[in-house]
Amino acid sequence: MKTCPCGSKKIVSNCCDRFISGNENPQTAEELMRSRFTAYSQNNFSYLEKTYHKSTRTSYKDFNADSVDWTGLEILEIENGKIEDNTGTVDFIAHYESNNIKHAMREKSSFVKENKQWFYLDGKAKPLPTTHHKKKIGRNEPCICSSGKKYKKCCA
Repeated sequence: MKTCPCGSKKIVSNCCDRFISGNENPQTAEELMRSRFTAYSQNNFSYLEKTYHKSTRTSYKDFNADSVDWTGLEILEIENGKIEDNTGTVDFIAHYESNNIKHAMREKSSFVKENKQWFYLDGKAKPLPTTHHKKKIGRNEPCICSSGKKYKKCCA
């Protein structure tokens, strides 16, 4: 069984796919963030458009998905965004590969809940923390990109 690309270590059908399929709505901003990452990894642009807030919605029709392989998600900080909240932010690092080169991007995303449904509002790019890449990782430790592989077989 395949684990979810969002890094939760749950089986994808018990994690983000239940939101992407439309069977359930994310209950928190973090769940929406993780499901949007998974949708990017699956090139599911209809879900991404559906979960974008109407005031900031963008079209993905010109998005070149063939050049990007989303490989891992790290949640750094969550502010609000719980079931009882109406707004929240998620600070994260997304790992991806493009043209056989590994990359990472950091963003602080804002979310809003309307009519009991969470939406992505916008995101602000942030510089990657310098300590993020300086951490000494052993060759046999799990990879920092949450792929489930050993570091030496993945991002080393």
